[in-house]
Amino acid sequence: WNAGRISGYVVVGAALGLMGTAVSSALSFSVAPYLPWVMAAGLIATALELGKHLRPLPGVSRVSRALVRAGATLSPARRSFVMGLATPFLPCGLLYGVFLAAIATSSVLGGATILGAFALGAVPALGAVQAGAHFGTRWPNVTWALRKAVPLFAAGVLIWRAVQAATQ
Repeated sequence: WNAGRISGYVVVGAALGLMGTAVSSALSFSVAPYLPWVMAAGLIATALELGKHLRPLPGVSRVSRALVRAGATLSPARRSFVMGLATPFLPCGLLYGVFLAAIATSSVLGGATILGAFALGAVPALGAVQAGAHFGTRWPNVTWALRKAVPLFAAGVLIWRAVQAATQ
C-alpha cells in the first residue's frame, strides 16, 4: 500500500510540476523565490486546520473511486498497491497546500520530489496508526499541541531560510 501511495504521489507531483512549468513559462518572472513562502503558508493553514473548511477539488474523487474499482479484481498485494495509488486523489486540506508547492517548483523533478517527500514523511505516522498506536487517546492535549506546533515550527524554518536567502 505504501509503495503504491508513494508512487502515486510522485506521479501526481511530476504532473503538477509540469503544470507549474507551463505557468512559469507564461510569467515574466521566476516563481522559485516564492516557493518557501507558498510552502510556509500551506503549513500555517494546516496548523490552523483551514483545510477542514475547503471543498474537495472537483472531479478528483472520481479518480480514486475508479482506481479502487479497477483494483477490486486483483490479488491482495496488487489491490493494496492500486489502493495506495488512489490516496493522492482523496480530499485533504494539507495536501492542497503541498499541491501548490509542487506547482510552484515549475519542474517535473521538483514537483515529484515535493510530493514524494510528503508521502515518505507520512510513512511513520501512518505506520503507527496501522499498528494501532493510541497516543492521541492517551494524551489528547499533547497530540493537539503537536498538530499545531510541528507545522508552525516547519513554517518558521522555511520563512527564516527564505529571509536569509533574500538578504544574501
